Amino acid sequence: MKRVNKKSVKKAVSQRTKTNDVQKRGFWLTFWMCLILTVNIVSSLFYLFGAEDIYKLSVNLPIGLIYLLGLVCLTNVVFALFLLTWKKWAFYGIVILTTFNLIVNIIIGQGFLGSLISEFLVLILYLFMSSKWRFFK
Repeated sequence: MKRVNKKSVKKAVSQRTKTNDVQKRGFWLTFWMCLILTVNIVSSLFYLFGAEDIYKLSVNLPIGLIYLLGLVCLTNVVFALFLLTWKKWAFYGIVILTTFNLIVNIIIGQGFLGSLISEFLVLILYLFMSSKWRFFK
């Protein structure tokens, strides 16, 4: 019988593990990214095509700000699409826009706790992404 070297076996196993380390998002990360995508598409349509109605219903919200929020939602759609293609910078873009949205919501009087909901949703996204972070480029 031929004797097997332990080092060569470990090396072969580690090379095999590296090749099997494929980019799989998993159900929950894919679900959460698609949810972000859907919510931002609906929100952008709501802001951009319903701006006049929102303006009539709001007391102190300028119409330009309503359109700006619609553009922010559209930009989040773009970032979500790039997240689906494993782009790390898209996550940072979502964080920046969510922080911008938090500031705008506080300024227009939405309240601090209600405005923090979107930050919490980004935190959930990060938690889903953390185990797959090595795949994002």
